[in-house]
Amino acid sequence: MLSIAGYAQNGNVGEFTVQPMVGVTCTSAFNFSYEGAELERSAGYGFTLGADLGYRVSNVFYPTVGAHFIQSRVNYDGFGEDGNVTTGGLAVPVLANFNISGM
Repeated sequence: MLSIAGYAQNGNVGEFTVQPMVGVTCTSAFNFSYEGAELERSAGYGFTLGADLGYRVSNVFYPTVGAHFIQSRVNYDGFGEDGNVTTGGLAVPVLANFNISGM
């Protein structure tokens, strides 16, 4: 993380950057009962994959926009069955990064 923070502070005004992103997701859920039966859920793991595109407007302001595919999974045990539910979707983060002198 420190290397990314250090990299983000350097660059030339008017420069575009592309930062690939790869990660792991952990989804947790709560247990609940439905019609008298208990459904137990536990954390499931997925992944995220994408990239951010940034443009250095000035030495202080650096906006980025990205596209990330995020997969989530929840494991369950109940109603006489074991299984998991997997979902996926596209996230589009839009960030406004500011370089504050001395930080």
